[in-house]
Amino acid sequence: MVQGLAALAAISAVSYGFVTAGFRGALTGLVAAIGIGSAIAIAVGERGTGVFDVHSRLGFAQRTGGFLGALFCAAGAYRGGWSYGWLWGIGGYALGIACAVVVAGIAGLRRRYTSEAAQEAALESLVQSYGAAIEAAASSGSIVIDQDQLPAPKENIKSALLFALHITGQ
Repeated sequence: MVQGLAALAAISAVSYGFVTAGFRGALTGLVAAIGIGSAIAIAVGERGTGVFDVHSRLGFAQRTGGFLGALFCAAGAYRGGWSYGWLWGIGGYALGIACAVVVAGIAGLRRRYTSEAAQEAALESLVQSYGAAIEAAASSGSIVIDQDQLPAPKENIKSALLFALHITGQ
């Protein structure tokens, strides 16, 4: 739907731009209509644009970039007027794409550090659970723990203990 409206707007803008400022005006109309139309289609996640789910990190970045691309392309085309709006519009659209890359990078860093913190917390919890299992076995007079009484598989416990030794510097 958005892309169809963009095509109609492009025909109107190209025609008006050509009458107003010749070839450069027509180019400005084309760049503005296609840039703004495609960016809005990305911002709303229209079918055929390849935009990921809005709840995903990449989908959020794509939609943010689409919105900013439309905004900056429109502002650039307006700033440049009919003679140089095509150049300013392309620059604005490119700025929107750059913003999407930055948003994706920031979201990725936040997710990576959140994932690392969650992983560290899970490993710490596993070490504590293993310590509790050892104490429970020792209080019953045993030094051996059956595998079914362990809080996790032996390999996971081993990894958690090695990680704990690594972060404590021992």
